[in-house]
Amino acid sequence: MQVKRLLASLSIISLAVVGLSACGDNGAVSAGLQKGGSAEGAFAWQPELVVAPDEALFVEKDIYTERDWWEVEEKLRNEPDPETGQAQDAQIYLDPALKVPFDTSSVFTNGGGYRIIPGNHIEGQSLYSVQLNLLEDLPEEERWIELFDANTWGVFSTFYLMQRTDKKGRILEKPEVTPIRVEGREDLPTPEVRYRNGHAEVTIGDLGDGVEELVLAKAQASKSPKTGVQNLKVYGFRPAAEDMRDGNVIDLWQPANLLHASTRYAHTKANQFLKITDIDEKDELSISVYGHDTQMPEEAAGYLFTMVKKDGTWQTSALRPLDDISPRIPVNILNSPEFLERFYGSAVIAPNDFPDGLPAIAGDGYIRSFAADAKRVDANYLEGVAVEFSIRDSSLRQVLSFSDNPEDGSVDEMIERVNSYDPPTDGIPEDIDASGAAKTWTAVPEKPIEIPDHIFGTTEMSRYIAAHMEQGYTEIDLSAFPESSTKLQVRSAIIEAVSQNPLILGEQLPQHDFDETSKILQITPRLFEVLEGTPVFNERRVLETREEFLAIQSEVKKKAEQVVAEIISNGMTDREKADAIDDWLAQNTIYTRLSDAEREEILARGDEAGPEQIAALSSRLEVDTIMRTLNVHPHQTAAGPLLEGGAICTGYADAFQLLAMEAGLQSITVSGISGSDGHAWNKVNIDGTWLNYDPTWNDQGDESIKRFSALTDQEIVGEVGDRAFVWPKSIQEPFDKPFRNF
Repeated sequence: MQVKRLLASLSIISLAVVGLSACGDNGAVSAGLQKGGSAEGAFAWQPELVVAPDEALFVEKDIYTERDWWEVEEKLRNEPDPETGQAQDAQIYLDPALKVPFDTSSVFTNGGGYRIIPGNHIEGQSLYSVQLNLLEDLPEEERWIELFDANTWGVFSTFYLMQRTDKKGRILEKPEVTPIRVEGREDLPTPEVRYRNGHAEVTIGDLGDGVEELVLAKAQASKSPKTGVQNLKVYGFRPAAEDMRDGNVIDLWQPANLLHASTRYAHTKANQFLKITDIDEKDELSISVYGHDTQMPEEAAGYLFTMVKKDGTWQTSALRPLDDISPRIPVNILNSPEFLERFYGSAVIAPNDFPDGLPAIAGDGYIRSFAADAKRVDANYLEGVAVEFSIRDSSLRQVLSFSDNPEDGSVDEMIERVNSYDPPTDGIPEDIDASGAAKTWTAVPEKPIEIPDHIFGTTEMSRYIAAHMEQGYTEIDLSAFPESSTKLQVRSAIIEAVSQNPLILGEQLPQHDFDETSKILQITPRLFEVLEGTPVFNERRVLETREEFLAIQSEVKKKAEQVVAEIISNGMTDREKADAIDDWLAQNTIYTRLSDAEREEILARGDEAGPEQIAALSSRLEVDTIMRTLNVHPHQTAAGPLLEGGAICTGYADAFQLLAMEAGLQSITVSGISGSDGHAWNKVNIDGTWLNYDPTWNDQGDESIKRFSALTDQEIVGEVGDRAFVWPKSIQEPFDKPFRNF
């Protein structure tokens, strides 16, 4: 890849190197961009920069050592940009509003600056591939379209580069934004979209001649602990001939396929029923994998664009925001038993408790109240009175069950009330606060608590949060901590607190709300109860009191102490202790998450499947289903291996961490990527070096071969483990460096 050098001065991007002035305002460009941007005047817009398709950028700085650059990076992370949440110096965006970040590598060199490369690429080698996922029934190898390779700016024609520091590494009052246009490329017409008569209409405009392939796509940004709004996911589909009208209008009869806010929904079809037969009981066991039943506004995407292939090369349009239409589009009626239990108190709803509008997930990720038509229907498979709801001007329909007890109200009066609900047709449906209906506890300490010595945290705020959560407190006052100035820093501290303190019995990032004015952090615990034996599907309930949580926590700690007393003896080295813990987990824990192939194999066997396989399928599908919600299954925590004998990777890692603590070892939990999946494992300080242990992978084969024990970072990443570390998912940056060893 060629390199274009940029002089970083007080005006960060000095374009004198490429023959443009760094001081002029280039009013025609910046004025137009600021109208579509974030807060007016929040950024200093620079003249447009033209780059060749294979040209990287180099920003010159008066910073010549990696240690000095670390200090700049630490300051940037501690002071994220208030408009974008950006916590690094350079970030490329796909839109002038700076809402859709494009993966950006800033590779520091000792020559006084760093390279900026679109996508996570270093010296032409891809670290993470940014691809478009076709939401179609295709073989895996045909479902992806590469948006760029390791040596080019890819398919997009225009980018926006934001930088936060001057040549000396000082944070600027106004970050500078430079439009970057890729030479030789032109934008396609920007698509327009409207919603009517139950479907969305997208007008794509005149695409010209020679179109070989057309894809309607959506770019979605989701927040990350590292940079606030860093991750980019792109989904799309190829419209069929029957979906097209007048040559350039696409009818989206199922807007959920593309316009929904959360990518999770794109892969989770609502109301799939997997039915198997218990050989002994001859009873049909119905196990459901439910759809999206929780508000996820932070994952709202809201950017539509078109892609066209001509002469074997892809072209794209500019991004069209969906903010004005996505709140009006119903995507999924909330109907899973878990949601009904949480929201109404029972899967059989009391008519008096039902609202005038039908609760459904809207395209912006919020649960909203939509006008619907209701009528009685026959549905013998449901208890009580069956009522069918159909959202007006939508193809969405759902049958729900209502109590026929007169004390709960009249079903017919409820139907009449729903049918007469007539909100403004051009308004945004009312937002429903579904989180408040959760059956969990609220607890505030009566006096300041002491932080126990065993609590881990790289910052005092993280340790403070961890100490409260471990004791079951849900309301935490962070006003004493300057680093609580932004939600991003609080979020990072929560992730570290939960990841590194296994007695919290949580899983990475719990539901929470942080008030930046009062500095009060509200945690919503969503832990399911622990059961003995193989649980019957849907038998578990969410813990409702702090006392229930502390009782389970006590059992977990008691079991950990018992295990350590049995397997650890005086005179053992730290390596021998870590190996003993790893062995115990392998011998006493079953991995309880089925792959799609394993699930299909058991289902396909039908009556040939034995009772043990049926029980295993029930247990593992239960884990899958609960994990699709914002709830925490015990197998995601140390309670899984220690009390139930089952776990997924986070459960293995948390149990290892707890046992290591009890055995007097220094240990942490780390997160990363294995292949394309998230994964968690451990590191133990052995003779001054933090070595990797993966108790999950050590439980997948011959117990006599511990391939994933006492490995250096280099060994587990490349030579053995085929994985990558993602430090912000377990340890706050930049405080992770002492735990690395490469």
